[in-house]
Amino acid sequence: MGYGKKLQKYCNNTNEKNIHDIRTSTRRLHVLFTLLNKKIQSKPEISNYVKLSKLLFKYNSQIRDIDIICRHLKLYQNKESYRLQDYQRRKREKKLKSGINLALQLKNLKFPEIDEEYLSTKKIRSKFAKEKKRLLHRIVKDIPGVISDPKRIEELHELRKSSKKLRYLLELLPKQEKAISKFIKMQDKLGSIHDFDITIIFLNRCKQNSIVQSLIRSEAHQRDNKFREFSESMREFLYSNNKFKFFN
Repeated sequence: MGYGKKLQKYCNNTNEKNIHDIRTSTRRLHVLFTLLNKKIQSKPEISNYVKLSKLLFKYNSQIRDIDIICRHLKLYQNKESYRLQDYQRRKREKKLKSGINLALQLKNLKFPEIDEEYLSTKKIRSKFAKEKKRLLHRIVKDIPGVISDPKRIEELHELRKSSKKLRYLLELLPKQEKAISKFIKMQDKLGSIHDFDITIIFLNRCKQNSIVQSLIRSEAHQRDNKFREFSESMREFLYSNNKFKFFN
């Protein structure tokens, strides 16, 4: 399904699936954009389209975080969790209005076309190889520091983003199912940790009382378990195997 059709589905129904789909499609679009040379990237019709899509991604990421927080809070059946869910749902509605407006703007724009002369196979392959090497190096370099300290929330999130970008690059190549599958597993583990992180951050910003503090402790305990699982899998990857085997 093309990007325009996914925008239409999103405008028609902003459920979690359509929000997920438009976020994933937008990420793939941005990965393709990185393979273009700067001359093409700076063309107004392309740079404007990408700029709007990045803003749409930002709003949908915020909506996605709200959905995750509400899903976590729903597990705690008490008045405080219900109150916090109501607050988040009202916030979601405001974000949705902005997201839909941006999606409509993008839908009404012509999807940028690129002249074939700029799509030289040699140039694209060279840019692809450089970007793949850069992301791979960053991931392998960042893992040891990330698993050594569970408090490195930003670094964990950056590792997740880098692994997603590399996964989407690999999806452009044939016979990469094994590597892509491993990346999906890695991202699922990182995603679970991130879900607890955003919920804990939200709860820490709320007015503190005994119930909120109890919710924080429960979320933190589950987060610790998820982090431990992730760390163990990454240690096995780094120290028991050839590190590049993970990506081949």
